Amino acid sequence: MRAPALPRAPLAAAAGPVEPLPPSFAAPTSASSGGGGARPGASATQAALTLLAAAREAVDDAGEHQRAYELYGRLVREHGDLELSYYGRVGRALQAYQLGAVSDSLLALEDEEAALRGAAEVHAALAALLYTERPSLAPRAEEEWAIASSFDKRYSDPAWVAANKHWPPRAVAALQRFLALS
Repeated sequence: MRAPALPRAPLAAAAGPVEPLPPSFAAPTSASSGGGGARPGASATQAALTLLAAAREAVDDAGEHQRAYELYGRLVREHGDLELSYYGRVGRALQAYQLGAVSDSLLALEDEEAALRGAAEVHAALAALLYTERPSLAPRAEEEWAIASSFDKRYSDPAWVAANKHWPPRAVAALQRFLALS
């Protein structure tokens, strides 16, 4: 028999300050759960942030796209349990596009779109890449753009995308081509 559903607070209430969870809600440690399942600590998060920064630096400062692809992949492999790995998966997909693996890039972005509906960056990237690489899917590209722009209008500025989202040049150029159609 299922327990009755608890009433949900309106979303506006969730926007207030976040209170810490009581100790009884702490994640199980390897000792208390019989092994495995421990939440990653600050050192794992710091290691993931270091990989992310190194990958972004490889793109922005040196134009080392193969290195960036490898660093994003390492972030995903080593820290896939962190929410931060989202940036690794999207970054790796965009670097794959830069390196010429168009189908792999599109498939990876479509996987992310299915997993993270409403993630503006994923929808914007799909719009740009579909429009450029799969002209027959232009209506879908426009749908993806409508979703992206409803969540975050900043994706209509390619300079902002390059500087803040660290897209590689080929993906930024695809975004510029897509935006030129409007």
